Amino acid sequence: MQPEQEGSYFVYTIGRQRYGLPVSCVVRVVPAVEVTAIPDAPGRILGVVDFEGTVIPVLNARLILNIPDKETELSDFLVIVTTTTTLMAFFTDDIEGVIAGHGMDPPPAVTLLHASGMIEGILKDEQGMILIQGLQDTEIDLPADREALQRIVQESLIE
Repeated sequence: MQPEQEGSYFVYTIGRQRYGLPVSCVVRVVPAVEVTAIPDAPGRILGVVDFEGTVIPVLNARLILNIPDKETELSDFLVIVTTTTTLMAFFTDDIEGVIAGHGMDPPPAVTLLHASGMIEGILKDEQGMILIQGLQDTEIDLPADREALQRIVQESLIE
């Protein structure tokens, strides 16, 4: 996915940082729900939830983005997103809504080192900076995670 120079972005916060995703990646935003923990799941995966009859992984966005962990609260939101091959979800502390993105700057090199290349660009508005994330399969949904999840979900369906 290439950074969208002129597009709409869904803006949310995790910790004190504002993040954005292209609106085209966002399937739905719902209030926080209980996640079913999966034994031996990769660390970046909190567990799974049932989304309209489909079991989807819930990513630990805080771990991926190197943000201190916290307990999920009733005021948090679950954002369900799609990549080219995977439906997945993650928790946010708050949502701001959708903004028009104009004049996105490329991320500085130091950002790429800290967020594993997940930051595609930076938007600025009157409230500050918004880090625009990419949801490329190679960055979030690593093949090893995908294989582990498939095995875990299949085993849970058998029981």
